[in-house]
Amino acid sequence: MKLFQNSIWLVILASLIASGCSSIPLPKYAKPNDFVTVPIGGSKTVANSNYLDSSDLEVTITDSLGQTFPTFITRMYRVYADPSSRYALAINDPGSELNGVVYANEGEWMLQFVMPSGNDLGQIPEPGPATISIVSTEVNPPLNPKERRINTDPKTFNTDLSALAFEILPGTGGTHISETRGGQYLSVGRTILAQPDDETALLNNVGGAVYVFQYSTDAFLSNALPYAVKNSPDQHIQLATSRKDLGGNMTELTAIVINPNGFYDDASWGPGKSYYDGLYVAMSWDPVPYQGNETVDDSNWQSYVTLVASKSYYIDLNGNPVPGVTPVLSKVR
Repeated sequence: MKLFQNSIWLVILASLIASGCSSIPLPKYAKPNDFVTVPIGGSKTVANSNYLDSSDLEVTITDSLGQTFPTFITRMYRVYADPSSRYALAINDPGSELNGVVYANEGEWMLQFVMPSGNDLGQIPEPGPATISIVSTEVNPPLNPKERRINTDPKTFNTDLSALAFEILPGTGGTHISETRGGQYLSVGRTILAQPDDETALLNNVGGAVYVFQYSTDAFLSNALPYAVKNSPDQHIQLATSRKDLGGNMTELTAIVINPNGFYDDASWGPGKSYYDGLYVAMSWDPVPYQGNETVDDSNWQSYVTLVASKSYYIDLNGNPVPGVTPVLSKVR
């Protein structure tokens, strides 16, 4: 019997991306202390990892006098296109000009920072033309799409993020309550990612995965529990989760992710199918309620969160375990 026959799954619908390439700052001008938002680019064609964090980036502004000012990054987040948008509809159409140019369900990373009012040298930003520089090893260099992306259409290329045109306005600005409060809900949560240790062993014959997390119950607040979430908003991917109290201060969180059409590498992907990274499942939680007093951090998370190897595995399109590949965990933000 096929894996997906006579099965009922919780289907989680998500939205898709707005764009596959980086852009200009939004807005293109600001006063000191204003918020500035910059689209960095697609999470597959531009970013070198599934998740970007503010610690991965160095952002500076240089004014017309050549003075350089570091910035304070307030948040990083991703945006996706409306499921009924032309992009979401056309990307799965083999005949569309969008198909093959950008990835289906590719998120657009957004960066927000505060326009600096000065630097450690006591210099003040000079009103007039300026440039924004974004430097990161996690972002592809300009005019160089990812090696695994075969299509070379210019629309897949990354803008040169080292010199984005900008204008500094005279005076002093400030933040609006909608920017400070509303933006909090866009910020990324803490994330531990489950993924294959060797994607090449999947051999384009995988229909899903089972991940079983176990974590120390008292390491998390009752109003900020970890949840298993999809890595991709792909509407063809279905996710079911359950939580079980094991006693002894241990909780088990199970996630089952499937696509009846299968998961494939980039060269074999087609409409209705999903990319390999759609198999990834993130165990994520909201850090805000902890007020900076989180028990689980980058240095000790392995003492509180584990993946049960005997219960976690990948399934081929016939419902059989896939040999030679093992789920592994990594703390990504």
